[in-house]
Amino acid sequence: MKNTTTAPTTTVSTLHICAVCKQTGSVGAKWNFFIGDSQTPQKVHKPCGEMLQKSAPEGVRTALIPSPGLRDEWRKERLARQAKNLWDTAFADAKPIKAAPAKESKPVLKTVTIPPPMTVLPAPAIAA
Repeated sequence: MKNTTTAPTTTVSTLHICAVCKQTGSVGAKWNFFIGDSQTPQKVHKPCGEMLQKSAPEGVRTALIPSPGLRDEWRKERLARQAKNLWDTAFADAKPIKAAPAKESKPVLKTVTIPPPMTVLPAPAIAA
């Protein structure tokens, strides 16, 4: 079978531009800002969304919610942290295994048995 190598695939994530400051920042705008009963969110940075909520007119409902992608990032980080804590606590009292003392190696005697020679007898003649 012939060995083939493939070039590593790279994925480029798109950074969302904040609807308020019109910048992406280092990670992009990952918060959804809803105004009133609108079903389409505006992507914003958290500080920009908090500023919009504070400056909203009286009686206008606003909601600043993390995007599904951001919630997924948080979930992955939380699971990784929980797994690390699990292994840290499981091996907190572990002690290294002490190696057994080395034994003196003695030469091994090998005996080879040769079967006795075989004699081949002629096959009996078959009467036809």
